[in-house]
Amino acid sequence: MEMRVDAARNSLHVGIKTRIVVGFLCMLALMAILAAIGLRYVADANQRLKNLSENNTVKAQLASEMHRALRERALSMHALPILGDPFDKDEEILRFNANGSAYLKARQQLEHMPLTPEESAILERIRVLTREAQPEVQAVVDMAVFVDRRDEIFDRIRHVALPKQRAISEQVSVLVQLQNRQTVTAVRNAEIAYANVRNWMVGLGATALLIGAFITWFVCQRVTCQTQQLAAQAMFDPLTGLANRTLLQNQLESAITESAREQRSFAVMLLDLDRFKPINDTLGHEVGDMVLREVATRLREVARSEDTVARLGGDEYVLLLRNIKEHDLPAVAAKVLEAFDKPFRCGNRSIDLGASLGASIYPSHAAEPSELVRFADSAMYAAKRSGVGYVLYSPTLSIFIKGREERVA
Repeated sequence: MEMRVDAARNSLHVGIKTRIVVGFLCMLALMAILAAIGLRYVADANQRLKNLSENNTVKAQLASEMHRALRERALSMHALPILGDPFDKDEEILRFNANGSAYLKARQQLEHMPLTPEESAILERIRVLTREAQPEVQAVVDMAVFVDRRDEIFDRIRHVALPKQRAISEQVSVLVQLQNRQTVTAVRNAEIAYANVRNWMVGLGATALLIGAFITWFVCQRVTCQTQQLAAQAMFDPLTGLANRTLLQNQLESAITESAREQRSFAVMLLDLDRFKPINDTLGHEVGDMVLREVATRLREVARSEDTVARLGGDEYVLLLRNIKEHDLPAVAAKVLEAFDKPFRCGNRSIDLGASLGASIYPSHAAEPSELVRFADSAMYAAKRSGVGYVLYSPTLSIFIKGREERVA
């Protein structure tokens, strides 16, 4: 009898031990599955947002550079027929050619990046249009240099050269819109990936009890943290830490909504550095990057807490000045220009930089973000051409900006 009881007791102990071991192994298996699934989705979300932060940002900057070069070449075509001084014409031709090189360089850099089939097709159309437009554009430039018939030249610009240039610019705009859609898709996919990992972690965590719940919390926190960090990188300029073009667009839309509701005005001030390119070319990109970061620091010091400082790319910056009147702008511009009076220091080097400012007012000048930035850019261009430092946009500036392509805000 005792032997049977002992045998039954041993059998019970073995059964309990087996169930504990099996349960423990199941717990470990659930933990391993949970960790594997969590890490896979974390890596997937991380890679999606990394591609968004790196590739799409670079593509957008290159497309913007193509837009800028096309705009500047159009300005040069209009300027050449009205320039009487041969030296001015030579300088304008050099600028025309330099912008052509910048356009080609940006396009070739885009072509060597990882591209979707749709992006490749758009770039192929741009190449074809460029080959078609180049002889006509060059013919206009040659006429402007060697033939003194302004009406004929302007007629050829309006009816031949500009339509071909505009066709190229439209394709560049299509490329920018495609990149914006890809950015939205990448963010949406990252959100879906996050939702999937959350669901998996909740389900498996409940099954794995306390240990599974702990792993769920840990992975959720990691996914959330990485998503927030990479999403922030997609909204800020990686070099200066300022708002980038995407965040500036959001801030402009918000400022328009608030100002329309509260019957207030605000200003968009666009800044372009003078003499930056020679410094960047002669002293190197590391010094150039240091200067760009220092410019961002000085602009932050000038701006108020409610203002937004953004970098569009290159040496172009934007100040969104909320709740400000037109008569206050000269004082703000003087304060910004004064920030450049102190030389920039790089080791033992002392670097002198200037700036050209252009401003537009909401709602006096425009009620759309893209128009406000474009008008501020036009005023800045007039300031740079005239050497006055600061110009407020007015419709009379159209003589300086005829043919300029609209900037993507």
